[in-house]
Order: sequence, then structure tokens, then C-alpha cells
Amino acid sequence: MKQRLRSAAAIAQPVIMLNARTRGTFLRSSVASRPLAVLALGCCLAQSGLGATGAEPAPPKAAAPEFSDLFEIFASAEYLRELDARPLPSRDEDPGLRADLAYGHGAGSWRFNADYHWTTEHQHFLERLQFGDELRPGTMLWVGRFQQPSSAWNDEHHRVQYLQTSISQPYIERWEEDEGILPQHITGVLLETRRSFGAGRGLELAAGAGAGPSIASGRLAPLEIIDDRGGAHRLAAAARITLRPDASGGRGASLLLGHDEIDIGDPAAVMALGAREADLDLLGAQITWHRRDWQLDAAGYRVAVYLHGLAGSRTERFSAGYLQLERALTPRVTAYGRAETSARTQESRYVGFLGDDEDWAYRRVLGGLRWDFASRQALSAEFARASLQAGIFAQFRLQWSAAFP
Repeated sequence: MKQRLRSAAAIAQPVIMLNARTRGTFLRSSVASRPLAVLALGCCLAQSGLGATGAEPAPPKAAAPEFSDLFEIFASAEYLRELDARPLPSRDEDPGLRADLAYGHGAGSWRFNADYHWTTEHQHFLERLQFGDELRPGTMLWVGRFQQPSSAWNDEHHRVQYLQTSISQPYIERWEEDEGILPQHITGVLLETRRSFGAGRGLELAAGAGAGPSIASGRLAPLEIIDDRGGAHRLAAAARITLRPDASGGRGASLLLGHDEIDIGDPAAVMALGAREADLDLLGAQITWHRRDWQLDAAGYRVAVYLHGLAGSRTERFSAGYLQLERALTPRVTAYGRAETSARTQESRYVGFLGDDEDWAYRRVLGGLRWDFASRQALSAEFARASLQAGIFAQFRLQWSAAFP
């Protein structure tokens, strides 16, 4: 159950979950202001308490620094079985083993977070590197590489399989190297802040801007801290505004917005898309709700891609969303189901190229069970049926996930 997973996440909070629920996305107006201007506005709102009435002035920072260190290893192993006569055309047919090493350090108001991602599919890279300062209680300013707050799913679960109930993530939330079609990383500045309005209610804001991804080697390529080969990286901006009705943090509604200016340096992408540059605007919403043994997570995105080439410009628009429902059958066993759908993605050359066309699911339904059989270890089983350009395919997945120490 999500509440059980959030308890595990709280253990790792200084490392990967610090202010995880204060994230969001932010959209640059194509006519008016620049993203950095809105980021500056977010800073002003943070300093003024988001406009809350009756807000008490922030106490001064403690003179004596407090030190804290935390190191965590999240590991998982996965088995995948195709249930159709024809195998699903996929770049990641054998998920194998994966591990995420997360380190967090705090000294007074200063924070440092670093995550390293490793898989047996030769994916080895520094996922996140952030330096932050707590400007006032509840307000953090970060500099470095971070996950775009525009992702309702990845912003909460990161890459950690143990922190999510389901084995697979929604197709629209896939990471860039896994045929993802939405940018997931920014290298720049991130502001996170929260203000309470009494009775446990609160408003959270996250806004970031910096260098976004390019299109290289057939995929979105975010700026890599080590050995970057993604070509030119242009402006990206994102923000997320979340309203919390109570202090539990398990319920809320978020407005998601984002803007990315993408350089297309891949010759194959230039030919397929007929463009050398693209602007991507995102507008989305997310709802998280829980009551007793039930948990609901739903998100929807509306995306506009403006492609610019020598022959002129054209616009592609599509939408996608999902709804996941979970129920705790016992304190250790959770059942879940998810439905994913999209509109006009089959008509988009942008989705067809980055999503590998025949491998991107336009619709999918799945269900599964998660058993937390030991302290910080779980076994999960999942069955999925997906509608792709190449036909309808079914899959079965079995996974072990854990957190150490």
C-alpha cells in the first residue's frame, strides 16, 4: 500500500525524497513572459509565504550547524515473459538487475543529494546531483541536475522500484533512455516551498529552469553531468502547484506545466520529423487520494509539439493519462490495477520516432499483487495487456525489490 511505501520513503527522505511532494511544472507563455521570470516570481512568492494571510515571520536560522548523512542502496531483479506467439518489439525485453545508490548530506541549512543509476543493460549514469540551501523553513533552493517536476509519477518514485507498488511505470512517464517521449530532467535551478493555511491544509510550489534535453541517438538526451554527448541543450522550465487538504501528504491535487526547447541533432530524427528544432509545451493535472485501505493516483497530460524546419513549421498535439487504484488486502499484501489511455498519439510523428512506433502502447490495462514479505523487501507479480501499433500484446512480470540497509 502507498502509505506503507511512503513510510519507507520517509527513511530515505534526506537522500531522494526531500520535499518530493513540493514539485510541479511551469509553462512559458508563447507570447508573454520567459520561464526565468516566472521562476523569479516563485521566489518572491516563497519569500512572502505564497500570499498566505496571517503567516508568521520565519525564525532565524540556527547558529550551530547540524550534520546528517544517509546512504541507501535500492535494488531490484525482474523476470519478463511474453504471453503471445510473437514477442513484443522492445528495446528492453530483459530488464535484469538494477540498482540505485543514493547519498544525502545535510549541514545546517545546506543539503547535498546524489543518486547513481546502474543496470545490467549498460545504463550507468549519475541520475541526480543537487546542492541546496534552506532559505527559510519549508523553502529550499537547489542547483544541479534534478528531475523535472512536470512528471506526476517519476517525481515521487524516482527510479526506485521499491518505492512504487506496480512493477512498470505508465508509458507516458517513461524515462528518456526507455523510449520516453516527455523530458524528465533539467540541469539548473529548482525552488521548492510550502505554506500552511491552518487545519493541516497547505499549498506547495516547485519551479525549475535550466538546460533541458536534446534529441540524439534516437532518443531524448538530457544533459549528463559526466561524459555528456547529447549535443546542444536549450532552455527548459517546469513548475508544479499542489493543494493539500490535510497534513497527511497522501492527498492532493496538482497543476502541472512545462516548456522545453529541444535541439534535434540526430540526422535520423531530422529526416523522420522534418525539423531541426522543437518546442514542447505541457499542461497537466494530478490527483492523489487515499482512504483507509484504498489509494488512488491519476494524472493527465495535454502536450503540444511545435516542429521547426527548413520547410516551415507545424504543430502536433496529443494527450495521455492514467489511473491507478490500490487496495491493501492485508498489512503486507496490496492489490492494484491501472488503466492507461491516449489520444492522437498514433498520428504524431514525434511520438512515433521517440516511442519507437511499434513499441509504444497507446492503451494498456494491468493488474498485480505486491507482497512485502520481509523488512524493506517485496515480491510483486503483474499481468499487462497493451495495444500497440504492431497489435495487442500481453506480458507477465515478476519482481523482487529491496532497500538497504
